[in-house]
Amino acid sequence: MSIEVLVAVGIAIGVALFLFRRRDETVAMPGGSAPGAPAGAAASVEDLITRGRKIEAIKQYREHHPVGLKEAKEAVEEIERRLRQR
Repeated sequence: MSIEVLVAVGIAIGVALFLFRRRDETVAMPGGSAPGAPAGAAASVEDLITRGRKIEAIKQYREHHPVGLKEAKEAVEEIERRLRQR
């Protein structure tokens, strides 16, 4: 195998790792705000949960976080569990 091929493979692996790591950094933890999300996004979701408007909370969460429906639902349910423990 030539050195050029090895360098190209190394660069490709490096780029892939960088992109996967970058993607993981943009997925927010439940209750936290995603990078670039408005400062009150988490408070807004919590407010909707406490008012019993879970579906709206899930929609609001998805507007501010780059996640799918399942992940948003799980995150909102985790926030809901934490709010009950307070």
